[in-house]
Amino acid sequence: MKVEKSFCHRGMTLAHGCFQVREVVHVCARGCRHGGRRVRQRHADLAAILLPRSTVGYDVMTFVGLERFVHHRQREEIRAALRERYDIVLSSGEVSTLGRRFLVYLEALQERHAADVRAVLAECRRLLVRGGRVLVIEDIPAISRLNLVGHLIHRVENGEHIRPVEEYQRLYSEAGTIESGEVLQSGICDYYAAVLVVNQ
Repeated sequence: MKVEKSFCHRGMTLAHGCFQVREVVHVCARGCRHGGRRVRQRHADLAAILLPRSTVGYDVMTFVGLERFVHHRQREEIRAALRERYDIVLSSGEVSTLGRRFLVYLEALQERHAADVRAVLAECRRLLVRGGRVLVIEDIPAISRLNLVGHLIHRVENGEHIRPVEEYQRLYSEAGTIESGEVLQSGICDYYAAVLVVNQ
C-alpha cells in the first residue's frame, strides 16, 4: 500500500463529540481493483467509528435509527435531541439519510444471520453433551396488525430476512430437537424463544 492522499475533515460521534482529524488514505501500489474501483484503505481506528464516505459515526446512525423507528421520533425531534445531549448538529436531510442507512445495515445483518445461526448451533453441539439444552431467542415478523414499526421493518426488508417461526424451527432442527417453543411479543419486535435439546 502507498499513500494516495492526506486531508483534514471533521468527524462526529456520540462517544467523542465533534472533532477534527487528519486522515491518510492508502491505495494498493500494484493498482489492485475490487468491483472496478481501486483498493483503498482508511486508518483502521477511524474506519471503525465513522461510516464509509461520511463524517458521522456509527453510533450517531444507530441513535437516529432507534429514535426514528423504535421511539417514533420525527426528524426535528431527533435533531434537537442530538444537539441538546451531544452538541451534534445535523440537517433534516442528514437525519433522513442516516435513518435509511440504519435500515440498510439492519438488512445486511439479517442477511448474514442464517449462517450465524448455523455457526452458533454448531458451537452449541460442540460444547454441550448429548441431551444438553440451549435457549435460543430470535426476532420474527410482527404479529399484531397495530405494530406499525415492526411491520415497517419487515416491509423494508421485503420479508426475506426476518424469519417466521417455521423457518427458525427448521434451522434449529438441524442441530437438535425442539423441546419447547414460545412466541414473545414485546411491543415493537416479536420473538420466538425455544429450548433446544442438542443432538450429537
